[in-house]
Amino acid sequence: MRKNGGPYSPPFSVSKWFAFRCAPCYNSRRPRTNTPGRGTPVAYQASPCGGTLWEGGRIRMSGRAALYAVSDIFVDRGAAMTYTSRYASPLGDIILACDEDALIGLWFNGQKYCGSTLPAGTQEQERPLLREAKGWLDIYFSGRQPDFLPPLRYDATPFRKAVCDIMRTIPYGQTMTYGEIAARMARQRGLEKMSAQAVGGAVGRNPISLMIPCHRVVGTNGSLTGYAGGIRRKVKLLELEHADMTGLFVPKRGAAL
Repeated sequence: MRKNGGPYSPPFSVSKWFAFRCAPCYNSRRPRTNTPGRGTPVAYQASPCGGTLWEGGRIRMSGRAALYAVSDIFVDRGAAMTYTSRYASPLGDIILACDEDALIGLWFNGQKYCGSTLPAGTQEQERPLLREAKGWLDIYFSGRQPDFLPPLRYDATPFRKAVCDIMRTIPYGQTMTYGEIAARMARQRGLEKMSAQAVGGAVGRNPISLMIPCHRVVGTNGSLTGYAGGIRRKVKLLELEHADMTGLFVPKRGAAL
């Protein structure tokens, strides 16, 4: 937010320490106070994907950087009920989540950031939107391109939403590099360049896997890096779509984006 065209300055002092407890699902509850620092413990509920709770971690930062980081993590979704269900895919169980209007989450069970965008209250219950999403998955895992898509909503920062919008344009069976996404983001924002690493962070936190095809994003050098569901699944998904794997490879260690 800006005042009179200038950067927004918070009316309070943000503590330089912000603690969180649940590594994969730290976003499942919002802080009790509007000053997310001060070392105040935050309560979390169990994750629908069985993530490890009370895995200690800290982010050290101060001032405006802390404010932006916290706003990037916690997105207010209101009081709408969220429903979850599971789908048994050939590559492992999938967690689906929706509200009354749209699908809001799709993760492989246990993947990095699984359930991280879910609100505090969720209810495991079949809903029409979840059944529609499962129909999409049935077609997809049969090796065919679905000709429909359930309504999607991804509650995230504007930057992450923009990255998700670009990923949705990647055709079935094709790939795009992190660098290409970064270049497109830079053009959209009138910038000379954009960090591929920043794009990689947004890609990795994609809340609706498969339907927002982050598995089609590869390193500039062809490295199959950076998929939160695991590189093995990334390879299998691209093979399922009959993507051209020429020049693509599994990195032995972390690879550049």
